[in-house]
Amino acid sequence: GEEIALYVELVDARNNRSLWGGRFIRTRSNLLEIEEQFATELADILGLQLTGEQKEELTKRYTENVEAYQLYLRGRYHWNQRSKEGFEQAIGHYNQAIDIDPGYALAYAGLADAFVLQGVYRHVSGSEALQAAEKAATSARNLDESLAEAHVSMGLLATFRYEWAAAEKELLQGLALNPKYPTAHHWYGLYLKARGQFDEALAEYRQAQALDPVSPSTWHGS
Repeated sequence: GEEIALYVELVDARNNRSLWGGRFIRTRSNLLEIEEQFATELADILGLQLTGEQKEELTKRYTENVEAYQLYLRGRYHWNQRSKEGFEQAIGHYNQAIDIDPGYALAYAGLADAFVLQGVYRHVSGSEALQAAEKAATSARNLDESLAEAHVSMGLLATFRYEWAAAEKELLQGLALNPKYPTAHHWYGLYLKARGQFDEALAEYRQAQALDPVSPSTWHGS
């Protein structure tokens, strides 16, 4: 129904000692607050001395609309399947999220990623896909210049257009903004592979897998 139950346990893997456990019961309308509360409590329990900037990052919201956020998450899930149907469903979810919140930069970045890979996997014509991706990625970057996902989307787009200088600039800017974004490492690895820098590419692929080992996309070549 509308109720969400979240059970979390933090364990020290070196000795299997439980450090902390928590239980959150919320409604869907409080979904954004659940993430913020969990991140803040976990930081306190770990004794992390966070800077003001880090605290702001932990609680940053890219949309205030819970429905738009859920649509974005569904879009990311289907995009991860790397299938024709998955890309189509992802695009549908992202567009619905944008309809609800036209200022949702993250949804535009997701839309750009889905369009690019539609072309890469040849589900639509390459030129059509890249044109649609450029429009979405530009919207994301214009809405939020500090959004790593927007720069990484632009970098992927430039990679498939063989615009090497632009691709490297955007991908490195995305990594600088968020070094823990798995897709940034994944697609920087793709760029390096295309440039013949295979050892460096492999290191980036492994970094993406280390950051998100259960995501199907980090194990794909694109």
